Amino acid sequence: RVERSSILHMPEFAFADMPGQCVDLGLSVKWAAWNVGASRPEQYGDYFAWGETKKKSSYTKTNHTHFDQSSKTYKDIGRNISGTKYDAASVNWGNGWRMPTLEEINELAELCIWTDDSLGDVDGNFVTGPNGNSIFIPNTGYWQGTSKFFDNDHFEGHIGYFWSATLGPVKDEEAYIVNCELGHGVVAYRYWQRYFGLPVRPVKD
Repeated sequence: RVERSSILHMPEFAFADMPGQCVDLGLSVKWAAWNVGASRPEQYGDYFAWGETKKKSSYTKTNHTHFDQSSKTYKDIGRNISGTKYDAASVNWGNGWRMPTLEEINELAELCIWTDDSLGDVDGNFVTGPNGNSIFIPNTGYWQGTSKFFDNDHFEGHIGYFWSATLGPVKDEEAYIVNCELGHGVVAYRYWQRYFGLPVRPVKD
């Protein structure tokens, strides 16, 4: 049974990109209560390509800031960009906020209880930590090119994603993500094309 803690009772804000409330889940880092670009837990927030710090209207490999057209490869900006100038959480929120590393998303996936539910009319997951505190992860979908996708049927609210700060183990074209699917009760962390547009859920030490 997931207890919805008081961190979900947020006041209304008149502007977006309010740095999230810091929630202690009993893990090695504290997690933000909402995504970068949002001002409440149920809002999707902004979408970013991995290593970029501004939202866009189109997400392609060729328009990625760090893709070298001449060599057709990505520039080396590091395998872990957490807390660097390439970190959308650090750049947009400051004050110690940063993108989570692979180890930190592993903790969130493996040590917390994920429960399919909704907040208001937004589908997503309540994530309850070992200490009983919770955050809400909305099912945001992702951007590729100029299209927004939720799953193969484009069903809104079906799948939620957000970036880690860590590149994948095989290709420099991919970075680790968190992936949660409505109705399956399963959280998978895997790696995905870094030019896709995904949300960012910050952490703080």
